Amino acid sequence: MWDFLREIGSARYALWWAIGLWACDAFLTILIIRRVPFTDVDWETYMVQVDAVLHGQFDYAQLRGPTGPIAYPAGFCWLYGLLRLSGAAVAQAQVVFAGLYMATLAVVFQIYRQAGAPGWLLILCVLSKRVHSISHRPGGFVLRCFNDAAAQFLAYAALLLFLHRRRCLSLLAYSAAVSVKMQPLLFCPAVGLSLVLAGGWSLALPCVLAALALQAAVAAPFLLVGPGAYLRHAFGGPGDLQHAWSVNWRAVPEDRSIPARWIRPRADGHPRGSPALVRTFAMDTRGAA
Repeated sequence: MWDFLREIGSARYALWWAIGLWACDAFLTILIIRRVPFTDVDWETYMVQVDAVLHGQFDYAQLRGPTGPIAYPAGFCWLYGLLRLSGAAVAQAQVVFAGLYMATLAVVFQIYRQAGAPGWLLILCVLSKRVHSISHRPGGFVLRCFNDAAAQFLAYAALLLFLHRRRCLSLLAYSAAVSVKMQPLLFCPAVGLSLVLAGGWSLALPCVLAALALQAAVAAPFLLVGPGAYLRHAFGGPGDLQHAWSVNWRAVPEDRSIPARWIRPRADGHPRGSPALVRTFAMDTRGAA
């Protein structure tokens, strides 16, 4: 019996696990849309900011909404601008984001299969409480239509493309993810190191230049009007951290997690710590080779 269960849960049957779980989560997503009310956390703000862009306002310093100034890169404006131009109401947008969620789930399942993960491990992709939390799938996708949805889909697509050795195309997808939300930028040290290890600087530099060119093309109207305002708002974030929406820091009391003395170490820790981790990983990789 144990041998049978181990065989069924192995990587050999991962495709069947993926198909079954994908179908179950599709059903769950439909139920969520039909039975759980839409929560307008940022949607109204998104639409107000996008309306201003569609009416010719390209100064990022002037783009504001009910919850504050814009804090996302230009790809966000064009993505939600397309939704606005299409005339999609909230209900139609939820359907679009449901499709985006299911596409993301399919990409993630394929990444697991590509890595040779056992089939049963895919269950964690749909049963995790965090997966169904406010900032992640499918709640963040279909109940709030956050821009995290598009950014995460593109980031996962970039990883899958990299696993298929489509490295420059992978970096373009990664750059597109960063153009929607800054969050995937945290992967930058790993992305750069992986490129260099995969093909050396002769591969990495052209890919990086192409990624930067994509960023410049997407942001061109805003950079021409106010480059400083764009970079400050798109990648600096003028808003304050809100403890109510935190996932990783919820265990820390609000009066200790929000003050500036905490924000600065958080912001500085990643760029300061990443080079040391990169050097360690590179040395381990050369040693293993």
